[in-house]
Amino acid sequence: MARSIRFAVCLTTVLCAGAAFAQDPSGQTDASTSQAAASTPVAYVYVGNTIDQDNLENNLYGFSAAANGKLTALPGSPFAINPAYVLEGNGKFLFDVNYNTLSSDTEVFDTFSVAHHGIPELVDKATAPPGDYQVDAFLDHTGTHLYNLVFGGPDHTKIYFQVFSINQTTGKLSYSDLSELGETSKVDIAEFGISFLGNNEYAYSPSFALASCSLLGFRHRSDGAMQPVNIGTLEPKPKDSGHFFCPAVVAGDATDHVALLLEEYASVDAYQHGHPYAPPVIATYTAGSNGELTTTNTYEDLKTVTENIAFGFGGFSISPSGKFLAVSRSQAGLEIFHFDGAKPVTEFKTLLTHEAVYGVSWDNNNHLYVTGANTAGRGSLYVYTITPAGITEAPGSPYAIPQPFGIVVQPG
Repeated sequence: MARSIRFAVCLTTVLCAGAAFAQDPSGQTDASTSQAAASTPVAYVYVGNTIDQDNLENNLYGFSAAANGKLTALPGSPFAINPAYVLEGNGKFLFDVNYNTLSSDTEVFDTFSVAHHGIPELVDKATAPPGDYQVDAFLDHTGTHLYNLVFGGPDHTKIYFQVFSINQTTGKLSYSDLSELGETSKVDIAEFGISFLGNNEYAYSPSFALASCSLLGFRHRSDGAMQPVNIGTLEPKPKDSGHFFCPAVVAGDATDHVALLLEEYASVDAYQHGHPYAPPVIATYTAGSNGELTTTNTYEDLKTVTENIAFGFGGFSISPSGKFLAVSRSQAGLEIFHFDGAKPVTEFKTLLTHEAVYGVSWDNNNHLYVTGANTAGRGSLYVYTITPAGITEAPGSPYAIPQPFGIVVQPG
């Protein structure tokens, strides 16, 4: 079976790496203190780039971001690192799945320290236990556990979680054998991203089983196990009788709210053949103390994303401030919505209408980083400052990256 090679973007806020750049305050003047603050990066930005897809060859671009969003290439960028997936770490480490290992039965995770001014330095390699078919990898909010999603069973219709604990000092990955969970660790097909709530206790993922679709809920145990939970019956329903919504993408905010992208289908046959009835819509939910989701949205509240895409998203992300939702469209454009917890989202602005957008990620300073391209082999990295007052493109944006396939932002 062909492997699903996707760039895994964890939609999380990670711990800051500011300690790596702390200054000794003794003897500093106000001017030098101000200069140091101005030059201290607010984030490090990493973008995967395809060099030769046929020969499984990629590399990694790296930048430091100033307070105004201007980027400076890290020394040595692009780096001779060959990522298939790249994952956020805990402010000190960056993780990837080595692209060369995707042709084997077992993936190899590389750990890079980024404590030295954001420059990736290989510190560990970890081999995943053999799986029938690896599909994705991601971290929890705190960067304590790394998850490798693997198809299992004779018909490859179940996914289970291979769990690795992360040594917060060395970055070393250690496989956690949770086989005692048995079938409770296996779920119907759910390979399009998992998003954690701010409390890191509950997580959600769309399920794309052949006969139906749903949203899966999980409780994140302290040992890293992901146990299925009941999330209740999702509302609202489509207006037309016999139609149904399928959750396509999910994003959690820093508290207890969830945004869902819903696709409407007129029949099970239309769903199985990937033919939505209408463009997707956005609904918002609140998670209870048991992980159950409820909504006050009505059908009339649902906001339409102005492109009929069917499983083609490169980004669906709530800002750390909880004020904005960025939605990338598979063919062209990026839509920014006002987000306010459980309230219905409202339109703000559409950007890059002539670009195919591949990925989005936020830092903690109101910057949104976007990868896209309008011509094959001529990709770009865009940086925007987004506040309730408006959206402005940062100085120096865009930055040329030939064939970007995703993005990771580590707040500094």
